[in-house]
Amino acid sequence: MLLNDADRFDVISMRQRIFRRRPGGSTTPYQPAPLKLRPGGLGEMQSVARNRQLRDLILDASPGAALAVDAEGLVVLINNLARGQFGLTANDIGRPFRDLEISYRPVELRSLIDQATHERRTLRVNGAERRVGEDVQFFDILVQPLVGSSGLPAATSITFTDVTVATQLKAEVKRVREDLETAYEELQSTNEELETANEELQSSIEEL
Repeated sequence: MLLNDADRFDVISMRQRIFRRRPGGSTTPYQPAPLKLRPGGLGEMQSVARNRQLRDLILDASPGAALAVDAEGLVVLINNLARGQFGLTANDIGRPFRDLEISYRPVELRSLIDQATHERRTLRVNGAERRVGEDVQFFDILVQPLVGSSGLPAATSITFTDVTVATQLKAEVKRVREDLETAYEELQSTNEELETANEELQSSIEEL
């Protein structure tokens, strides 16, 4: 659990639990507590490690960017897609969520977390716009409170679904529909003008 000793260690691979000691600093060497293994304990530890690895792999394979914030407001989980999508790293695990840009952009998530926790219900934000340079992205955001076995709020799960393509297609369809309506109105107006001109021409013929 070297995440608790982030002042002296950098994360190399969170998935494989590889850390590297930072250079410098004549601090007291870290002395891990001796493991107390009971018969069959090694197999149990391997099973726990395997389950944790499977959990991380499943989380990273999920189709949406996801992160979790505990009841103290600290980031406890970031999947691979969230790291790539929002520029997060494994070093952000354990940091206060309020210190991250994702907490207030593309939407103010801190107030949504408070509301979801207080009301104990899932909140959804559709089509949240996020600008990255000249590019525009759109996300559907799901804020879901997680309750522990004690019945008290334990954490909040935040999932981002990229709906940029769908939103752009909807905007294009709306634009084309408006263009068609405008063209139809112009055609209708031209048809009325032709009918008026035809009536005037018919009247002139009758007079002649």
